[in-house]
Amino acid sequence: SPLVSWSEHGGPFVAAVDRTVALLAVLSERWGEPTTSLRVVTSPGRLAARRVQRALPRLAVHGLRVEAIVVNRSDGVRCAEAITRGVAEHHLPVVASPEGPLGPDALTAFGALVQPDLAALVAPIPGPAPVSVGRDGNRFELTVQLPSATRDDLEAARLGDDLVVRLGGHPRVITLSSALRRCRIVGARLVDDGPGQHALTVHFEPDPALWRG
Repeated sequence: SPLVSWSEHGGPFVAAVDRTVALLAVLSERWGEPTTSLRVVTSPGRLAARRVQRALPRLAVHGLRVEAIVVNRSDGVRCAEAITRGVAEHHLPVVASPEGPLGPDALTAFGALVQPDLAALVAPIPGPAPVSVGRDGNRFELTVQLPSATRDDLEAARLGDDLVVRLGGHPRVITLSSALRRCRIVGARLVDDGPGQHALTVHFEPDPALWRG
């Protein structure tokens, strides 16, 4: 078939695809680890600031913690005027990087955050799991980490066996466990543990018509 022929003669292309798929699998596993954190690298200016503003809710709704905004090729002034103002509500440090990394060695050094202002950001800060389930007496509590979330931008609703969380217009579908599927939602609240440390807690109560034992 054409697919077999393409695979047989694909050579380096097929190998590159295999490496990419393997890398994505590793990244997918890392996203769920509580020690995973991100540093958003952007360019200076108002357009970049708007792009960062749109990206942060997308990351937050998936529980990904952003530690800092790194403004590449910035003189510091434009950084303060645009990026800092644009992400002020997220309480994130904004650090200017005067030169962009060119070449593998420079990129490695940039990734290691060797500049003094970024030294405190080298080690990721351990934190809770992006999604966790606990029990409070006869009720269950589903907690979704939503860094920098606000009540005005947050929506949550049950859709069959899923919980749909929407932050800033960006949805995330969370499949409920078998136990939670047999429960009904009786409440929800956004927990604020400090700047950039928000979580949605949804309270579930067993449905007598579906729960046994």
